[in-house]
Amino acid sequence: MTKDIEDSSRVILRGPGSWDKWIGVIRKYASNQDVWKYINPEATNKPILSRPDKPTAGQVRTDATRIEDLKGTELTTFQLLEHRYTSDLHTYRDEKKALAEIQT
Repeated sequence: MTKDIEDSSRVILRGPGSWDKWIGVIRKYASNQDVWKYINPEATNKPILSRPDKPTAGQVRTDATRIEDLKGTELTTFQLLEHRYTSDLHTYRDEKKALAEIQT
């Protein structure tokens, strides 16, 4: 647990005045972790954190059902999709972990 989150757990909400300090600590941590967009209480259209979809051969060529069906630049395109998926999955896991820390 990070220091910011530990600090928020020490804030005792005793009335409306306590809210500003507590939400300020949460906002700072969430902004640093790039997850404030998911929990901002003032936002009306919050995005939903969802696991990225793993690429398929059919995304590169509609009649392809397996990676082995791809050739040349199709295979390169698939590899780029896989690289983007790996990056997106890493981001998803980091954001999920940050949100779990805030919840805790």
